[in-house]
Amino acid sequence: MRTPLEPDDPRHGTANGYTNHGCRCDACRVAHTDYLRERQIGSYIPSTCPGCGGPKSHTSVICLSCWLGKVEAPHGSEARYKRCGCDDCREGANAARRARRLRQATR
Repeated sequence: MRTPLEPDDPRHGTANGYTNHGCRCDACRVAHTDYLRERQIGSYIPSTCPGCGGPKSHTSVICLSCWLGKVEAPHGSEARYKRCGCDDCREGANAARRARRLRQATR
């Protein structure tokens, strides 16, 4: 069990005080955060997206906006019509349904 630090303990304001002794005073919190940033640990790992150069999560390969851009169906397709509803997408969906019905009818 961690023993709390005494108020006059010299370990206040250190990452050791925060991590090993469980001190949560403001000085220890700041010291712990600075330590993590300096060592680039956890969420403090600087990561950039190879696609756009923007920031990304250190556990992801690309950022969310690049991922959505690659997954997004193009306008004028049946898949996009389900979320978009524009005239181009409606026409694309109708054409896809017509083609599917013709394939099923010729079987």
